[in-house]
Amino acid sequence: MSETQPTREPYLPDPSSRATPNRFQRFLYWLAGADWATLRLCPAGERERVAVLGSTILVPTVMAFLGMFFFARSRSADPSFFAVLAVSLLWAFVILNTDRTLIALYRPFQPFWRRAVQVTFG
Repeated sequence: MSETQPTREPYLPDPSSRATPNRFQRFLYWLAGADWATLRLCPAGERERVAVLGSTILVPTVMAFLGMFFFARSRSADPSFFAVLAVSLLWAFVILNTDRTLIALYRPFQPFWRRAVQVTFG
């Protein structure tokens, strides 16, 4: 007696999900390391999850920029605005790339100790 396994229906996006996202949504997708060509085939809930991942990278980046900007401005009596801006942008870029790398390399299906090493040394 042979038992057949049920076949899974492939996900087919509804026609309304093919709408192009706005620039901010695309930016959030990019921050999360995702591409619209792939995301448009995903359910709306998955696209929202990816946008939230992008915002978890955007917020620390903005905070890093502002924090370094105020820190660099307070270090001398009359600092050059462009030097402070350059240092702040550089620091925000470092934080942005570190966060994107952590998100891109994190694998939730690995054992706990491997995930801990990824987050600690990522």
